[in-house]
Amino acid sequence: MALSRLLFMAAKMVATNPTVRKEVQKVAEKSYTKAKPYIKKANENLKEAANEAAKQSPPKENISKFMGAFVGSIKKKMDKN
Repeated sequence: MALSRLLFMAAKMVATNPTVRKEVQKVAEKSYTKAKPYIKKANENLKEAANEAAKQSPPKENISKFMGAFVGSIKKKMDKN
């Protein structure tokens, strides 16, 4: 309860204070710039995992088998890194 209230008050302050809003925007832009390559790599890994799983078991035939293969493929990619 107290944490949610603090977060609400912080969000309200950011929304109403132009100086704080600019600083938050700068931090968000820096964070996005740093995270973008990692997000792109994760997206590529998920796409590859989905393609591998689809080759093993097409999702239209048996979705549960496809999902099992998809999760297994993701785990293999995570173990590599």
